[in-house]
Amino acid sequence: MKILPKTYISNYKARINYTWQHKKAFLQVEKELKGKNTIGGYTHDLDKLIMYIIGIPKMTAHKIHRSLAGHHVHKGKIRNPENAVIDWECARLTKPDKQMTARETFEKLYSNVEGIEDILNKFKL
Repeated sequence: MKILPKTYISNYKARINYTWQHKKAFLQVEKELKGKNTIGGYTHDLDKLIMYIIGIPKMTAHKIHRSLAGHHVHKGKIRNPENAVIDWECARLTKPDKQMTARETFEKLYSNVEGIEDILNKFKL
């Protein structure tokens, strides 16, 4: 039986916690912006969290998640733009490496994606 290195185990716990904290922040921001939590909010990044828990490597889980999740860009479009905006807005609450607001994220990275500006305005962001 192969014994996993200590760093894999500590990174495993940190990866799960990082995603869990982000999920909680997503629900908080969703409630602030929409006045309620939705099924989409409760399932936000759940696939990624499950993949991490069962031991799928980080990069593999990340690629699978980005290809399936409606709040990520696919072929220049976002299937769930409201959740994308909420995701961008809440990222700075728990992710030290992602400190832009939703509007800054849109303007810097996704200004070519249609419909996002309307949602930013709707949410007063």
